[in-house]
Amino acid sequence: MISKNHIPRIKERLSAQLASAKRQSVATERKRTPFNNEYTPVLEKYFDFNAYPSQRDRELLARKSMMTPRQIEVWNHRNRSKKEGRLLRRLTSNPLPVELPLDSLAKEMPWLAKPEDKVTSKATVASNCSPTRADPQHCKT
Repeated sequence: MISKNHIPRIKERLSAQLASAKRQSVATERKRTPFNNEYTPVLEKYFDFNAYPSQRDRELLARKSMMTPRQIEVWNHRNRSKKEGRLLRRLTSNPLPVELPLDSLAKEMPWLAKPEDKVTSKATVASNCSPTRADPQHCKT
């Protein structure tokens, strides 16, 4: 049987355990990266080109949009399920998104373009550039 004398001690213990649990959960919590809705047109344009992006493509799209590759993966998965029943385009060879004509998007939405993207666009268009390499240093000009 619990007496009135035990109640304050029980409350103390519960409060201490609760505070400890809160400290642990805050320490292990991940910082959530918000979805950047401004880049939805870019994702839609790429989705029309390839509904099943490779890991490398997802990483590049994530870097350009300041999101995580997982967010890009989930966006594509959800978009595919929205289009369920329709034929979606899947590329057999996985070209990188740098081969897409995204210059038109950059002109339409200049606030989305990073300054470095504007500078490197010439190097990625070089005719002797290998389609499997995103690094302009490997391209012959």
